[in-house]
Amino acid sequence: MPASGELALIASHQLRLEKADDNLTRMLEAFEHLESGVVLYGPDDCIVFCNRRFREMYREVDDLLVPGSRYADIERVFYQRGFQHRTKLDEDNYVRTRVDKHMHPDEGDYEWLLRDDLWLLASDRKTVDGGVIVCTRHCHRPGRRREPARHHRLGEKFRHARGACRRGARRAT
Repeated sequence: MPASGELALIASHQLRLEKADDNLTRMLEAFEHLESGVVLYGPDDCIVFCNRRFREMYREVDDLLVPGSRYADIERVFYQRGFQHRTKLDEDNYVRTRVDKHMHPDEGDYEWLLRDDLWLLASDRKTVDGGVIVCTRHCHRPGRRREPARHHRLGEKFRHARGACRRGARRAT
């Protein structure tokens, strides 16, 4: 039978594990509510996590955007499900090019046309463990006037409200 000190240590570790699990659940739920699409690939180039928004953007392969799916397999199916008409590369060269670019991102942000109706701003970054995190979001079509970002409009509203509060505080004194 373990000594009382050992039991306290085990209980302490159990509480830490439960808290870590709760924090992970909270973080994953937060990623599900982002406006951006996010997918995390591990060092083996298999999906670890993919949020709802990313699956919506890449609806051609949403059935493959699940933990354990290999990036190369996803790109091959993406090509087969319609992208072959939008590139001059054959299937093997397309997959090889995409995998190489994916595994060696230059850490830039790129706009590209996914479908006729969807421009994306995509950003790939290496993770510390050798995986890749990809963030995508809708963006404007190049050459068209871009509407101010929502956070800029909210910032203006905040500055206006803060100014009104200050004016009201000065009147009250």
